[in-house]
Amino acid sequence: MENERTIEDNSSRIRKVSFQKKKGQILVTFQEPHVTVQTGFLDAGPYKEGHYRLVLDFFTQKTPEKRVKTSAPTPDTKEGTKKISGKKPGDADKVSVSLETSQAAKTLDEVSMQFGNEKRDSTDEILQQADRCLLEKDNAKAFALYEELLKTASLGKERQTALYGLAESFFLMHQNDLVNHGPEALKRYNSALQEGSIPSRTPLALYRVGLCYLALKNVEKAKGYFKQVTQEYPEDPAAAASWLRLSEIYRGKKNYVEAIETAKALLKRSTSQPEKAEAYYYIGQNFALVGEHQQAVEAFQECLKLDQQFYLRKPDILKYMGQALSCLKYEDNSREFLLHYMNLTSNTDDRDLLLAKIMETLLSQHEERLANRLYSYLQVYYPDSEGASIGSIRRAEYLEAGDKRAQDEAIYLYRELSRKSLSPPLDGLVQFKLALWEWKNGNLEKSLSLIEDRPQGSLTDALHNEFVALREKVILDMLRQAFEQKKYDKVLGLYQGNIPMFQTLKDFDVFTIIGRSYEELQSYPEAMVCYNTVLENTGKENGKCLLNMAQCSFRMGKLEKALQFCRRIPAGDNEGQKNELMAKIFFAQGKYSETLQQLGHIFPKERKLTPDDFEWVNMYIECSIETGKYSDALSWIQKGLELLKDEDSGKRAQLCLLKSRCHKNLKQPAEAIKCLESALSLLQEEDLKGQLNYEISNLYLQIGDKQQAVQKLSQVLKSGSSFWQTAAQQQLDYIQLKEEGLKIF
Repeated sequence: MENERTIEDNSSRIRKVSFQKKKGQILVTFQEPHVTVQTGFLDAGPYKEGHYRLVLDFFTQKTPEKRVKTSAPTPDTKEGTKKISGKKPGDADKVSVSLETSQAAKTLDEVSMQFGNEKRDSTDEILQQADRCLLEKDNAKAFALYEELLKTASLGKERQTALYGLAESFFLMHQNDLVNHGPEALKRYNSALQEGSIPSRTPLALYRVGLCYLALKNVEKAKGYFKQVTQEYPEDPAAAASWLRLSEIYRGKKNYVEAIETAKALLKRSTSQPEKAEAYYYIGQNFALVGEHQQAVEAFQECLKLDQQFYLRKPDILKYMGQALSCLKYEDNSREFLLHYMNLTSNTDDRDLLLAKIMETLLSQHEERLANRLYSYLQVYYPDSEGASIGSIRRAEYLEAGDKRAQDEAIYLYRELSRKSLSPPLDGLVQFKLALWEWKNGNLEKSLSLIEDRPQGSLTDALHNEFVALREKVILDMLRQAFEQKKYDKVLGLYQGNIPMFQTLKDFDVFTIIGRSYEELQSYPEAMVCYNTVLENTGKENGKCLLNMAQCSFRMGKLEKALQFCRRIPAGDNEGQKNELMAKIFFAQGKYSETLQQLGHIFPKERKLTPDDFEWVNMYIECSIETGKYSDALSWIQKGLELLKDEDSGKRAQLCLLKSRCHKNLKQPAEAIKCLESALSLLQEEDLKGQLNYEISNLYLQIGDKQQAVQKLSQVLKSGSSFWQTAAQQQLDYIQLKEEGLKIF
């Protein structure tokens, strides 16, 4: 207001009132006999902090002796008051009213006007003074006035306002110690809220109830009240604060996505730059915590654009910005923000961690000399700190990319760190580095041991995922190594001991190795399950897998099923192995013509035979004989004999017998005898010798050489086989009877 102002109104009983501002006081002066005055205060309209409306109520009456405050003592005044005596009509009295604006929060006796010995106790006046004390942050006096007012039994609507004021003043008195005073604050707020709603006060009351529950660790209750404010009073200033507290709650629960969305909700509703700046701060903070560093930096930049000095309220925005920029490889900018933060908060507890981060930025720019100086500084002045340990880890990581000597120094640092008592996250990181080194150097068992011994429940999600990925690599390498060494039991042990891992595995070719191991151990049904897993997940007809399934079916005696799998193999895919297996299937089914057809694919005319082909040559011979192609059979028998070494007497004898069979079918008994004689010379078993001699005797009889026949039968009688001895004796008896001219019926 102006320092001095006069209001004149000739139509009013009080024609002239003067206002003068002097030394923190407002002096109100008017002249009128038989008039008394009562003062009061109302909030400014519209409301504005620190501004009030002065109300002067004038009353005409007989004037007893009254006392009012004056601007300065006179000889007729005592302690700043002027005694006004009765005067005859027409005499003018000059009455001054002084209001100390710097001391608006006075007790009832100090604030109310005193007229003579009479004191006016006004309920409205007490309520106004209590509200004024609350606005001027004289919370203790406000609390006392509200409490005194609530003792009045005749309170009407003022009771509701007083209850809110009592709760608010109590909260403000104890807002820094809600752990101890929160329950009492809740009790007082509940009393006010139960009395009813006051639009100007209820949203703030609900918000502060949420703060009390937050301080008392009842997060769900707090969240409920904050949500109530945002839903029922979205335009109230308390709603903006509630959105921010909700974002903090979600961040505390590591529900970072919800925390970000909550802060974004405030951005959509608020037009206040300070509120929007704080919302961007929370968005950036949560993006930084989930590793979305680019989005974090963009949010922090928006925050500082709205409030360039926001970092003075929340200095850690500089730290978050520096760390995010480091992750984005803006090393120079990162150091600038981190150093600014350290200069601004010289007593921060994480100074060693920030120095380690700055050292990391230097190493990433290959500023090895400066980084080494900072590393030495950490080791000397923060020897057992987490920052010193991180510095050692970063130095070791830098050395890993160097030559053999540097790598040896790196592993030395990791091993030294592993002997220290580190925080669980750092201990896990060091153990991961050691396990990774052992894996890279082929020490699979040692690597797996380190992985299995890692600290549980204290790793970051990222490090936990790295351990899981490394463990998968180690297990798979161990499995492949065991398969190459034909340790099929070990392969299956690794598989069966890690079923959950294999259930989520994307490398389905590994199941082929597992299936082959089952197959080698003759566990064909289990092998079929593994091969089927490959087929179902590769999305195409895998020729190798189908061939393996056909082989398992063949070995289980499921010939038709095996043939079906063979026919599903794409043309040109594993063609040779498919033809070989189909030949075996047809041969087992007795389909000799089809077998010969498949053998024709296996043995084209230009192919040169090797000793490994003997099985197929033998099959070719048998199929030729079964289909009456004896000349072809004899040709293949000769090829077979050429493949065999001298020591393969058993196989030679087998071919001689087949050759004899061909000659017999070609009506060439003399050639058949030669073949059987050759076979006889290769055999050791008496029973087989007896059988061959008996067959040779029959061939001699066919060509009319009875003498040779009898000789062979006599050799059979000398053998140790009773069956063929009996047969030989019967044949000799037959020959003798025939010579005597007897007929056998």
